[in-house]
Amino acid sequence: MAIFDELNLPREKSIVETWTPEEIKRFLDTSKLKRPSRHYIAYEISIKTGLRMGEVLGLEWKSINWEKRYITIRQTLCRIDDKGNYGLEPEVKTVNSYRNVNIPESLCESLRKHKRLVERDKIEAGVKYNDLDLVVCTKMGDWLPPCNWRRGFHSIRKQLRLPKIKPHALRHTHATYLISIGVSPKIVQERLGHSDIKQRLGTYSHALPSMQLEAADKMDLLLKS
Repeated sequence: MAIFDELNLPREKSIVETWTPEEIKRFLDTSKLKRPSRHYIAYEISIKTGLRMGEVLGLEWKSINWEKRYITIRQTLCRIDDKGNYGLEPEVKTVNSYRNVNIPESLCESLRKHKRLVERDKIEAGVKYNDLDLVVCTKMGDWLPPCNWRRGFHSIRKQLRLPKIKPHALRHTHATYLISIGVSPKIVQERLGHSDIKQRLGTYSHALPSMQLEAADKMDLLLKS
Protein backbone atom coordinates (compact mmCIF):
# COMPACT_ATOMS: atom_id res chain seq x y z
CA MET A 1 0.00 0.00 0.00
CA ALA A 2 2.87 2.38 0.79
CA ILE A 3 4.17 2.21 -2.78
CA PHE A 4 0.77 3.10 -4.21
CA ASP A 5 0.46 5.92 -1.69
CA GLU A 6 3.71 7.37 -3.00
CA LEU A 7 2.34 7.50 -6.54
CA ASN A 8 -1.03 8.95 -5.51
CA LEU A 9 0.22 12.47 -6.08
CA PRO A 10 -1.81 15.66 -5.87
CA ARG A 11 -2.32 17.82 -8.91
CA GLU A 12 -0.39 21.03 -9.17
CA LYS A 13 -1.92 24.23 -10.54
CA SER A 14 1.24 25.18 -12.43
CA ILE A 15 2.82 23.19 -15.23
CA VAL A 16 6.52 22.52 -14.78
CA GLU A 17 8.53 22.91 -17.97
CA THR A 18 11.30 20.36 -18.41
CA TRP A 19 13.50 19.00 -21.17
CA THR A 20 13.20 15.59 -22.77
CA PRO A 21 16.07 13.06 -22.53
CA GLU A 22 17.08 14.01 -26.09
CA GLU A 23 17.23 17.69 -25.14
CA ILE A 24 19.26 16.85 -22.04
CA LYS A 25 21.80 15.05 -24.25
CA ARG A 26 22.01 18.07 -26.56
CA PHE A 27 22.67 20.34 -23.61
CA LEU A 28 25.38 18.06 -22.25
CA ASP A 29 27.17 17.84 -25.61
CA THR A 30 29.65 20.68 -25.13
CA SER A 31 31.29 20.00 -28.51
CA LYS A 32 28.46 21.95 -30.14
CA LEU A 33 29.11 25.12 -28.13
CA LYS A 34 30.80 27.93 -30.03
CA ARG A 35 31.74 29.77 -26.84
CA PRO A 36 32.14 27.29 -23.97
CA SER A 37 31.42 28.91 -20.60
CA ARG A 38 33.72 28.46 -17.61
CA HIS A 39 30.54 28.15 -15.55
CA TYR A 40 29.03 25.36 -17.64
CA ILE A 41 29.95 22.94 -14.86
CA ALA A 42 27.27 24.61 -12.69
CA TYR A 43 24.49 23.57 -15.05
CA GLU A 44 25.90 20.09 -15.48
CA ILE A 45 25.90 19.65 -11.70
CA SER A 46 22.29 20.85 -11.49
CA ILE A 47 20.97 18.62 -14.25
CA LYS A 48 22.83 15.52 -13.00
CA THR A 49 22.10 15.94 -9.28
CA GLY A 50 18.94 18.04 -8.93
CA LEU A 51 20.68 20.51 -6.61
CA ARG A 52 19.20 23.97 -6.07
CA MET A 53 21.00 26.95 -7.60
CA GLY A 54 22.17 28.14 -4.18
CA GLU A 55 23.47 24.66 -3.35
CA VAL A 56 25.46 24.48 -6.58
CA LEU A 57 26.91 27.97 -6.14
CA GLY A 58 27.83 27.18 -2.52
CA LEU A 59 29.42 23.80 -3.26
CA GLU A 60 32.98 23.41 -1.97
CA TRP A 61 35.68 21.09 -3.26
CA LYS A 62 36.09 19.61 0.21
CA SER A 63 32.46 18.44 0.01
CA ILE A 64 33.21 16.06 -2.85
CA ASN A 65 34.00 12.45 -1.97
CA TRP A 66 35.78 11.26 -5.10
CA GLU A 67 36.19 7.65 -3.99
CA LYS A 68 32.56 7.00 -3.04
CA ARG A 69 31.20 9.43 -5.63
CA TYR A 70 28.97 11.70 -3.62
CA ILE A 71 28.80 15.36 -2.65
CA THR A 72 27.69 16.72 0.71
CA ILE A 73 25.49 19.80 0.86
CA ARG A 74 26.99 21.93 3.64
CA GLN A 75 26.36 25.53 2.64
CA THR A 76 24.34 27.60 0.19
CA LEU A 77 24.52 30.93 -1.58
CA CYS A 78 21.43 32.86 -0.54
CA ARG A 79 20.02 36.29 0.19
CA ILE A 80 21.42 37.57 3.47
CA ASP A 81 19.35 40.74 3.92
CA ASP A 82 16.17 42.47 2.80
CA LYS A 83 18.11 44.55 0.27
CA GLY A 84 18.64 41.57 -2.01
CA ASN A 85 22.32 41.06 -1.22
CA TYR A 86 23.72 37.54 -1.45
CA GLY A 87 26.29 35.68 0.59
CA LEU A 88 27.47 32.21 1.57
CA GLU A 89 25.67 30.69 4.53
CA PRO A 90 26.84 27.50 6.30
CA GLU A 91 23.25 26.57 7.08
CA VAL A 92 21.17 24.87 4.41
CA LYS A 93 17.48 25.42 3.70
CA THR A 94 16.02 22.63 5.87
CA VAL A 95 17.13 19.56 7.79
CA ASN A 96 16.40 17.52 4.67
CA SER A 97 18.55 19.87 2.60
CA TYR A 98 21.68 18.77 4.48
CA ARG A 99 22.36 15.54 2.63
CA ASN A 100 24.72 13.42 0.57
CA VAL A 101 23.96 13.13 -3.14
CA ASN A 102 25.62 10.45 -5.24
CA ILE A 103 27.00 11.59 -8.57
CA PRO A 104 27.63 9.73 -11.86
CA GLU A 105 31.16 9.03 -13.04
CA SER A 106 30.67 11.40 -15.98
CA LEU A 107 30.18 14.28 -13.55
CA CYS A 108 33.28 13.23 -11.60
CA GLU A 109 35.27 13.51 -14.82
CA SER A 110 33.83 16.94 -15.58
CA LEU A 111 34.59 18.11 -12.05
CA ARG A 112 38.20 16.93 -12.27
CA LYS A 113 38.61 18.81 -15.55
CA HIS A 114 37.05 21.93 -14.06
CA LYS A 115 39.30 21.66 -10.98
CA ARG A 116 42.35 21.92 -13.24
CA LEU A 117 40.90 25.16 -14.64
CA VAL A 118 40.40 26.56 -11.13
CA GLU A 119 43.94 25.59 -10.14
CA ARG A 120 45.30 27.51 -13.16
CA ASP A 121 43.25 30.55 -12.09
CA LYS A 122 44.83 30.37 -8.64
CA ILE A 123 48.34 30.35 -10.08
CA GLU A 124 47.63 33.26 -12.45
CA ALA A 125 45.94 35.40 -9.77
CA GLY A 126 48.52 34.66 -7.08
CA VAL A 127 47.94 36.41 -3.76
CA LYS A 128 44.94 38.28 -5.22
CA TYR A 129 42.96 35.05 -5.47
CA ASN A 130 40.13 34.82 -2.93
CA ASP A 131 40.20 31.10 -2.13
CA LEU A 132 36.75 30.17 -0.85
CA ASP A 133 37.21 26.55 -2.00
CA LEU A 134 34.22 26.98 -4.32
CA VAL A 135 33.64 24.67 -7.28
CA VAL A 136 31.70 27.33 -9.21
CA CYS A 137 33.46 30.66 -8.90
CA THR A 138 34.85 33.63 -10.80
CA LYS A 139 38.42 33.72 -12.11
CA MET A 140 39.39 35.42 -8.85
CA GLY A 141 37.72 32.80 -6.65
CA ASP A 142 34.65 34.76 -5.61
CA TRP A 143 31.14 33.32 -5.63
CA LEU A 144 29.14 33.63 -8.82
CA PRO A 145 26.18 36.07 -8.68
CA PRO A 146 22.83 34.38 -9.39
CA CYS A 147 22.17 36.84 -12.23
CA ASN A 148 25.32 35.56 -13.95
CA TRP A 149 24.06 32.00 -13.42
CA ARG A 150 20.80 32.81 -15.21
CA ARG A 151 22.40 34.84 -17.99
CA GLY A 152 24.99 32.15 -18.69
CA PHE A 153 22.37 29.42 -18.81
CA HIS A 154 20.20 31.22 -21.35
CA SER A 155 23.26 32.00 -23.49
CA ILE A 156 24.11 28.30 -23.72
CA ARG A 157 20.47 27.32 -24.27
CA LYS A 158 20.16 29.75 -27.17
CA GLN A 159 23.39 28.52 -28.76
CA LEU A 160 22.02 24.96 -28.72
CA ARG A 161 18.53 26.10 -29.81
CA LEU A 162 16.86 24.34 -26.93
CA PRO A 163 13.33 25.09 -25.64
CA LYS A 164 13.11 28.00 -23.25
CA ILE A 165 12.94 26.92 -19.61
CA LYS A 166 13.99 28.61 -16.40
CA PRO A 167 17.41 27.64 -14.97
CA HIS A 168 15.62 26.21 -11.92
CA ALA A 169 13.88 23.80 -14.30
CA LEU A 170 17.14 21.86 -14.61
CA ARG A 171 16.32 20.57 -11.11
CA HIS A 172 12.81 19.66 -12.25
CA THR A 173 14.24 18.00 -15.36
CA HIS A 174 16.49 15.83 -13.18
CA ALA A 175 13.57 14.72 -11.01
CA THR A 176 11.22 14.12 -13.95
CA TYR A 177 13.77 12.01 -15.78
CA LEU A 178 14.45 9.82 -12.73
CA ILE A 179 10.73 9.24 -12.18
CA SER A 180 10.19 8.44 -15.86
CA ILE A 181 12.80 5.67 -15.80
CA GLY A 182 11.27 4.11 -12.70
CA VAL A 183 13.48 5.42 -9.90
CA SER A 184 11.66 5.24 -6.56
CA PRO A 185 9.94 8.53 -5.61
CA LYS A 186 11.55 8.13 -2.19
CA ILE A 187 15.02 8.22 -3.75
CA VAL A 188 14.09 11.26 -5.82
CA GLN A 189 12.84 12.95 -2.66
CA GLU A 190 16.15 12.30 -0.89
CA ARG A 191 18.22 13.60 -3.80
CA LEU A 192 16.22 16.81 -4.02
CA GLY A 193 16.18 17.38 -0.26
CA HIS A 194 12.37 17.51 -0.04
CA SER A 195 10.60 16.80 3.23
CA ASP A 196 7.10 15.91 1.94
CA ILE A 197 7.17 13.30 -0.80
CA LYS A 198 3.50 13.56 -1.80
CA GLN A 199 3.26 17.32 -1.90
CA ARG A 200 6.57 17.97 -3.64
CA LEU A 201 6.53 15.12 -6.13
CA GLY A 202 3.10 16.21 -7.27
CA THR A 203 5.08 18.72 -9.31
CA TYR A 204 6.36 15.86 -11.44
CA SER A 205 3.09 13.98 -11.87
CA HIS A 206 3.21 14.66 -15.62
CA ALA A 207 5.92 12.00 -15.82
CA LEU A 208 3.63 9.29 -14.45
CA PRO A 209 1.33 8.43 -17.42
CA SER A 210 4.12 6.62 -19.27
CA MET A 211 4.86 4.67 -16.09
CA GLN A 212 1.22 3.67 -15.87
CA LEU A 213 1.32 2.24 -19.40
CA GLU A 214 4.60 0.46 -18.65
CA ALA A 215 3.02 -1.09 -15.53
CA ALA A 216 0.05 -2.32 -17.60
CA ASP A 217 2.34 -3.91 -20.19
CA LYS A 218 4.41 -5.60 -17.48
CA MET A 219 1.22 -7.13 -16.08
CA ASP A 220 0.57 -8.77 -19.47
CA LEU A 221 4.10 -10.12 -19.56
CA LEU A 222 3.68 -11.61 -16.09
CA LEU A 223 0.42 -13.32 -16.96
CA LYS A 224 1.78 -14.73 -20.23
CA SER A 225 4.91 -16.19 -18.63
